[in-house]
Amino acid sequence: MSRPSKGARLYLVTRTGRSPVWVIRDGACEISTRTGHRGEAETALAAYIADRDQRATPRSCLAADEMTVAHALTLYGEEHGPTVADPQRIGYAIEALMTFWGNLRVAAIRGETCRTYARQRGRAPGTVRRELGTLQAALNHCVREAIFSARRR
Repeated sequence: MSRPSKGARLYLVTRTGRSPVWVIRDGACEISTRTGHRGEAETALAAYIADRDQRATPRSCLAADEMTVAHALTLYGEEHGPTVADPQRIGYAIEALMTFWGNLRVAAIRGETCRTYARQRGRAPGTVRRELGTLQAALNHCVREAIFSARRR
């Protein structure tokens, strides 16, 4: 019978010719804290445990009839928007999309509702196409991040 895991902990490694360094041991994994100071090592251990626990907690994956378009657009704007060269462009598109799509569920996105959006928007076809492209990118982002499932349950 194997021994139960002791969990993540600090261990002082001393090597000849080098100053001692604290490492984090977690099972067979060893991660250097790159410091010999106990307080800094404990801070690194706390950050390691928090990061590990956050990665281990899965997000619940919503179905198309459970998630609103506003939720998808908000997540896309917050998570992806800051990483692009021109985040204002995404912001403008999200603002325009929210007025029509905001309260609707993702399951309501169909060809007919897109055509209705284009008629009500009253802008050039290229503008509407770019805005709907932002909507598509927001939904793809949610699928990639496992927030939304495109499959039916």
